[in-house]
Amino acid sequence: MRALWLLFVLLFALPLSAEGERETYTRAQFASAAADIRRAPLGPTAKQSCHTVLVWTAESPLVEILFTPAVLAIGQDKGPAGHSLFHAYAAGQALAQLRAGAKGGYASAGAKETISVYRAIQRTQPEYRNDAVEKMIAAEKDGTLEQLLAPPANSRRVPIRTRPDIPSSPDHG
Repeated sequence: MRALWLLFVLLFALPLSAEGERETYTRAQFASAAADIRRAPLGPTAKQSCHTVLVWTAESPLVEILFTPAVLAIGQDKGPAGHSLFHAYAAGQALAQLRAGAKGGYASAGAKETISVYRAIQRTQPEYRNDAVEKMIAAEKDGTLEQLLAPPANSRRVPIRTRPDIPSSPDHG
């Protein structure tokens, strides 16, 4: 359980700017970053685009992103490809919620965005594999994607927001 908590801390406790102010992004900046991840998931701006998606989705009152075990498993790959895949999920889910005008839901849209980005990565790195995304592809093919993405029955939702009282690394707490 501590490892899962640390994962959330590392992924969602965002650093403050050098001036001590929170970073903020507009909806347009978020949409541009999401498009950048889709277009060039391993490109020179992918890391910043992932950061923009993370900050905007964590802070926006317009969306609620649900990270279930199947999605968190994407993050087992700590490299640039895994980073882009994980944030593609958040971007895809958020974009679908914005289009629908409904906060929450649309996990399958997040997974489909992840699969699309995965295929883009494989076009440039054919040997790249992410087991969690491979499971999503198989589940989509056999019609069980929603079940794969469903939260465990005993889980509870905890809103993730960037907060200054959460340490930005495990060394601070």
